Amino acid sequence: MLKIPIETARLRITAFDLGMARSVWRHSLDEGNREFMPDEVFETLGEARKAIAGLIAAYGSARAPQVYPVVLKGGAQIGHVEAAPIALGWEVGYHIAAEQAGKGYATEALQAFLPAIMGELKLERIYGICRADNTASRRVLEKCGFELEFEGSAPYHGGQWRIRRYVYAPGLDTDGKGSYNDLQVIDLQVIITKGGKKTMAQPAGMRESQKRATRDRILAAAKLVCLRQGLFAPADEIAREAGVAHGTIFVHFPTREALRQRVLESLAEEMGAKLHQLAAARRPLEELLYAQIAVLEEYEPFYRGLLEGLASLPEEARGLLLGLQSTLSEHLRPAIEEGRKAGRVKELPLALLFNAWIGLLHAELFAPGQSVLGRRKGELVEGYLALIANETN
Repeated sequence: MLKIPIETARLRITAFDLGMARSVWRHSLDEGNREFMPDEVFETLGEARKAIAGLIAAYGSARAPQVYPVVLKGGAQIGHVEAAPIALGWEVGYHIAAEQAGKGYATEALQAFLPAIMGELKLERIYGICRADNTASRRVLEKCGFELEFEGSAPYHGGQWRIRRYVYAPGLDTDGKGSYNDLQVIDLQVIITKGGKKTMAQPAGMRESQKRATRDRILAAAKLVCLRQGLFAPADEIAREAGVAHGTIFVHFPTREALRQRVLESLAEEMGAKLHQLAAARRPLEELLYAQIAVLEEYEPFYRGLLEGLASLPEEARGLLLGLQSTLSEHLRPAIEEGRKAGRVKELPLALLFNAWIGLLHAELFAPGQSVLGRRKGELVEGYLALIANETN
């Protein structure tokens, strides 16, 4: 891990601790940050704490972003500096809160950070990348001794932009080997000028933590809404539940279908895990049937929506449904076989006995109102047991 603190005339570069979560959260809510990258905002203090915990855990790693807070001497945390791995090697990033921008803090922090982080990571060179029209970021890099290595058009933040790639390689000949297109991962932080207003994009490590937190929040909200309303719940309901703008959903999930498929996979995995837990303990047949209904009742709107929308869902969704039905059926096998041996269950093909149970369940799922399974589970279990009972015994 980097030897810290690193001190300059006005600043200290130190290590993150969870006590800084509130300032990180507040900085992420800057008007400029919300305007420029609304999907990369910590909406809650808990999200900021989670991101910081991840950055702390990454300290000392040779493959993860190394992010360190920048603190005013005798004052508060005002931003951070970082080194992040990219395809060509490592790239620097920096962020200063909007309220502290324009005071030279980014240059001061970066000048102190460079020799320390390059020594720690044993780097001979490190990169800095920004948009070509971003004169503020260019000045920071150039003041810190970075030399221009490439300028040209390239993919950048989802669009095609003219960019500049700089390299800092003290003692080496920066001959510009390689090209921008060699970069497979472009995680960069720059000072962006948008409409004449200076805003600050987050560095790669922090930004990726925010992206994951927002994506996870959207998925969790989508699952809750789909459990209440079914698979085809509207996107604006999901956005409201997640506390994000409607358009933010489609930054993380390109289409409604992509989000729906991810919800399907996640809920099916949860259902399957609960059904497997039931089978882990040997249960009498009647008890197992009630336990299966309890799981289906918990996921009833989702499961019913899966059945109703099957014709319009992709092939993968049908596979998930078949997997759930197979799990329901297969876990009945030991209890049914035990009942056969005891002479309580008819000697009928297992497939027929399984399908009879699935058929009864599905027949009760399409009535409106409160949970049908919850209301009629006693009838379902008693009816099924009567149907398969060996009357000669």
